[in-house]
Amino acid sequence: MSIFSNKDFMAIAAVFGALAVFIGAFGAHGLKEMFTAKEIAWFQTGSLYHFLHALALLLYTKSAKRYKKGNLLLPSYAFLLGILMFSGSLYTMAILSAFSLDFGFLGVVTPIGGLSLVTGWLTWALLITKNE
Repeated sequence: MSIFSNKDFMAIAAVFGALAVFIGAFGAHGLKEMFTAKEIAWFQTGSLYHFLHALALLLYTKSAKRYKKGNLLLPSYAFLLGILMFSGSLYTMAILSAFSLDFGFLGVVTPIGGLSLVTGWLTWALLITKNE
């Protein structure tokens, strides 16, 4: 049993896309003066991956109805978790660093989020091959 349906994931993807644009613009314009070059790079990387994976989530959920075999929601959950953990941790690291606050604990969260994004892509690939 899943918390979210495929339709829910499509709506989540659309909201995440809008948030990626908003957060990216806020980082580029609103926080530019307070960020170092390193913090801007973290924020930009988070925003880029956030936007790309919101699109990936939307594309996957749009195409998932053609698959009959396998765990059809696994890529959706992997992309969702990956966006939250990977991009969210990069945003948080940039902001905490700008205020000279410790962000060491996020050093573990970011790669786990990245692994979740990779899992989304690989499970999608497996579904494609399983459903030929």
